[in-house]
Amino acid sequence: MKLKFIPFSLVSINQLKKGSKIFMPISLWYNKKFKSLKLNIKHARLDVNEKDYFAMCLYSSLIFFILVGLTFTVLLSMLKSKGIITTNVFTSSFIITLILTFFVFLQQLNYPKLLKNRRLNDLEKNLLHALRNVLVQVSAGVPLFNILANIANSNFGEISNEFKMAVKEISAGVPEADALKNLTMNNPSTYFRRAMWQLSNGMKSGSDIGQVLQEIISTISEEQLVQIKTYGSELNPIAMFYMLLTVIVPALSITFLIILSSFLSFSENLTKALLLFLYSIVTFIQLMFLGIIKAKRPTLMGD
Repeated sequence: MKLKFIPFSLVSINQLKKGSKIFMPISLWYNKKFKSLKLNIKHARLDVNEKDYFAMCLYSSLIFFILVGLTFTVLLSMLKSKGIITTNVFTSSFIITLILTFFVFLQQLNYPKLLKNRRLNDLEKNLLHALRNVLVQVSAGVPLFNILANIANSNFGEISNEFKMAVKEISAGVPEADALKNLTMNNPSTYFRRAMWQLSNGMKSGSDIGQVLQEIISTISEEQLVQIKTYGSELNPIAMFYMLLTVIVPALSITFLIILSSFLSFSENLTKALLLFLYSIVTFIQLMFLGIIKAKRPTLMGD
């Protein structure tokens, strides 16, 4: 996969590659100590190595720090000139920009992991459908190479991309069993790797491919049911906390706010501001719960 951009980067990838060379010693030290970035980049199949990527993140964060720092300095200077704030402009600007840059750097560093997880979800949600398609074609007597080519040209997302690589290798003279085994390299999905290993070993041992596929599909289907049951059990406490934080607490807060405003004689603007703040908090909590539910969703469940 071609790395087209890095999140929050204010310059292009080509400019990052040229300017990031000064950070290569730091990148070499980091990647000797921590191996997770290398693994995430491999699993995401990015066309960049971990040393260059870390150096690009450092260079991008430096540019972000300088430009955003200058912007905040100008804005805070304008506010101070009007008497709205009294704090030291450069100190405040430096602290705010440093905190923002730190979070931006973490987001950039975790971007390969995000791509890897997207690829993982795409692989596993289409895995059962693709394997069942293969089983139908095997039962119909279609040659394995033709089956792989059909899957590669079908709409199975990352599964099709993986099988395209296998088709290329087989066309170049690699045995079919070895081509399938090679697909397990740099693949983030445990289920996909297990399925390809079993299929490859079955072919090498001379087993009936149809029987091997049926066993693989049966195992993955059972795992899918386990994931769905686990997901259902996890949704119960999430639903309880959702009702508590987005229904009960806001209702009680509004009631308390109405009573409090009547005793303390809140102004209309203050009351509106408090209600708007409460609405913003509830909206944020709802979005957070949507993210949690989506993150908990089984990868084998599909769409």
